[in-house]
Amino acid sequence: MSKRMLCGVGLASLVLGGCMSRNKEPQYQSAGALLDDRVAQTVSQLKYQNGQELMQSISWLIYVGEPAIPKLIEGLSDGDPRTRSTSAFILSEIRDRRVIPHLRPLLSDQVAYVRYEGAAALVTMGEWSGVPTLIQGLADGEKRNRFKVYDVLHRTTGLDFGYDPLGPEEDRARAAEKWRAWWVSKSKEIPG
Repeated sequence: MSKRMLCGVGLASLVLGGCMSRNKEPQYQSAGALLDDRVAQTVSQLKYQNGQELMQSISWLIYVGEPAIPKLIEGLSDGDPRTRSTSAFILSEIRDRRVIPHLRPLLSDQVAYVRYEGAAALVTMGEWSGVPTLIQGLADGEKRNRFKVYDVLHRTTGLDFGYDPLGPEEDRARAAEKWRAWWVSKSKEIPG
């Protein structure tokens, strides 16, 4: 095979392979050592931030986009639940579907709000495997968690089944049952 043909084959495999390495892990674009160091520092500080400072960090990491993904993936397994949940949220806003396999383990996280944020990230990116976790969250004792899961379900499906995160528990339970029935029906339509 000529050099020209080899170059063409190499270029085609790069394009068609989605920039995958030999071990099939996605390769993310790096913007250089300085930016990578700043991203690493920002992700490591998420656990200590609140309010405006936290919002600025989140906005900046979303703005950075793809070069921030490797450190945000590391953040998904951080010992601090706030770092895990915030990393999941940022990844959902970057919307790079290559991170979906890294988000799935959050569905079994020990901390409820981390599970919900992981499920929300998956559903936001069109990955329906997070729906059952969100539906479970409709019965959560924390109204903040109920608001989160309901908002994502409503926003992504356009449905509400009369659910009110602040409504009486029995009304919420009836609406949550309608969500479960909907999911049983809907999940049969989803391939795979």
